[in-house]
Amino acid sequence: MSYQLSDKIKLILKDDDVLWPTTMAGHFRIITQKKNHNVLGEGEHNVTEMEMIDGVLNKGLASRWRSKTNEKRKTPNHFSLGSPSVREVHVKVGEVWVKHK
Repeated sequence: MSYQLSDKIKLILKDDDVLWPTTMAGHFRIITQKKNHNVLGEGEHNVTEMEMIDGVLNKGLASRWRSKTNEKRKTPNHFSLGSPSVREVHVKVGEVWVKHK
């Protein structure tokens, strides 16, 4: 596997698929603007795992996510807490998953 998934936050979609934040080229990413949202260094930026979590939870930013099980979502795509297909958000506190949304 040439990418890392964060095990600190997950999205549950309306179709029950689970998405995990993923690295691309070794970095987690956040999307800060709609214009050039797929262009690294313009709308998309490399960040640490904690900066990504802060951006997603506290700033409403999108990040790259992928599924472990759904072939259609194994390619990293942009999702945020406000994405229409997101039903729930869970955050890991210690070893316990807590529903955030």
